[in-house]
Amino acid sequence: MLGIFGQALFIIAVAILPFSQPGYDPVDDAISTLLLGPYGFLLSGALFAAGLGSLALALGIRRTMVRGARRSLLGPVLIGVWGVGLALAGVVFTDAVPHGAIVGVAFISAVAGILLLCRVFARDARWSSFYPVSLALGFSALVGLLDMTTVSVGVMNLVEAVGPVARRFDGLGVIQRIFVGTVVLWMLLAAVRLRSIAKGGRFTSPSE
Repeated sequence: MLGIFGQALFIIAVAILPFSQPGYDPVDDAISTLLLGPYGFLLSGALFAAGLGSLALALGIRRTMVRGARRSLLGPVLIGVWGVGLALAGVVFTDAVPHGAIVGVAFISAVAGILLLCRVFARDARWSSFYPVSLALGFSALVGLLDMTTVSVGVMNLVEAVGPVARRFDGLGVIQRIFVGTVVLWMLLAAVRLRSIAKGGRFTSPSE
């Protein structure tokens, strides 16, 4: 339930807050820029909720996994790193270098965690129905991450060449939203599947 409500709260905050910040452009501006607005504390709370929900999801997924498999441990750990990164992103100033590092590690961890868990889901009868969706979202997130990285590097080079005005035309905001939206959707759907497993009385690992 933490996983479901945490992601839902984050989605609502990201959808509504742009209307409260004059001059903010969702197409070009990163989500974290909303932290600087008059209602930035709401995004901080939503990030913390989504991070906590992701941590709860990681623990829940781990409890359903067969013990001893390396991927069954590493996958949830990486999802947990994403959760910690989200929570910290809400309290670390958006212009600070640590913020960028935290977000970068969180993004990479999320994609790696999802793809690793896809291999585990494919072999687990309780998760097998979620496997195709998980795989599709995992590869979509990977493509989004690569696109976002490419655009970011290109924008930095362009800014050096023609000045800060280039940032107005980078389109990074929409690419980041597609990527983050894909990852958050995976978290939400995985939490729904986990709840179904728990309600069905199949929460404990088969080896236990």
